[in-house]
Amino acid sequence: MKELNRLSATDAAKGLARREISAEQYLRACLDRLDERENDVRAFAFINREGALSRARQLDAGAVLG
Repeated sequence: MKELNRLSATDAAKGLARREISAEQYLRACLDRLDERENDVRAFAFINREGALSRARQLDAGAVLG
């Protein structure tokens, strides 16, 4: 599988639904990429990493979206 942060939204959704990747893995890959690029892009004033990671863990544990 290619780098998680480079998956299309469709491929990421499929991988998550099939549990081939975890929500936390995917989120961490995206956050890592964001960290690599943010100094150049400067698109975010605040990122709630802990809140996002907490929600990803809930989803991986089987919590329903909503």
